[in-house]
Amino acid sequence: MAKKKLAGHPSEGARPLSIDTLTTAIGSEHNPPAQARQQRLPALVGRIAVGERELRLHLTEHKGEQLLELRLYELFTMARAWTPTAKGISIPISLADDLAAAISDAWDEAHKRGLISADAVQDRALAQNPDK
Repeated sequence: MAKKKLAGHPSEGARPLSIDTLTTAIGSEHNPPAQARQQRLPALVGRIAVGERELRLHLTEHKGEQLLELRLYELFTMARAWTPTAKGISIPISLADDLAAAISDAWDEAHKRGLISADAVQDRALAQNPDK
């Protein structure tokens, strides 16, 4: 079976995407200036390694509602790119404080049950009080 070539692939004579190409497009009606794009969502705000996967936290928006999205990503080796999986949640950004408190409570409970090492407890204490 013949290998199918991707349309627009550099081997087909298409010009590869470059900084010059991007710079030329900035400011066009389809691509507003960088200053306007800074406020655009989604915005990656955190990454946590989970085995061979990553849990990514994004600020995003859906139907006008500001959301915090937590989604599991896997490394797609053929493209060497992280790809979002179907596993994830989005919550209103107004609940982010409640989520942080619940995670902190879960961490404390896991520590009480002996599920977290003493080193992790010390690391957390140092992170919370860097001056001590």
